[in-house]
Amino acid sequence: MRRTLETALLSFGNYAKEHNIPIIANAGWQENSDKPCDTGSSIEELSKDFPQVDFTRVDQVWPNKSRDSEEAKKYWYTKESIMQRGEDVLKEIEAKVWPEMEDGKAVVAVSHSGFLRAGVTGWWFNNGDYRIFEFEEREVKEGRPTLKQITGVKGGMGESFETPAGLGGDLPEAAVGGLSVGLP
Repeated sequence: MRRTLETALLSFGNYAKEHNIPIIANAGWQENSDKPCDTGSSIEELSKDFPQVDFTRVDQVWPNKSRDSEEAKKYWYTKESIMQRGEDVLKEIEAKVWPEMEDGKAVVAVSHSGFLRAGVTGWWFNNGDYRIFEFEEREVKEGRPTLKQITGVKGGMGESFETPAGLGGDLPEAAVGGLSVGLP
């Protein structure tokens, strides 16, 4: 979360402050793996380093991704967990944020390329790149929300691969003995 907070504040911090826009931390947007560099720091530590960020909505499980913890299962490095987490963050925006938005307003989600690619959008993101999406209209709000990309297929900076990566394509099916592996 530290890297995304730094990116968010460097990119949008002054604008957010000037326009009274909250920066809200959300554990759902974290990186995929359970390696130490992708696991995160405690909220106590982060809130001291980033006092301008609202941490009140961060899941109490954060930063636990332990295979020994059933409550941390939603953060495990498996296809099932990452795909479900991607669906959950999209549903949260679609249900709680999008309906309240005024025309011309946007939600900015600063996250990690691996999660955005494999769990949320199915598109590649080069370092520092961005893509703009809208929710496809749907009558019944069941299942995974569908996104329609507004930016060009190479991303907003034009540096990303132009072919879709596909959702969940390179994620491990299961965790075995502390290692994530693909199963046939």
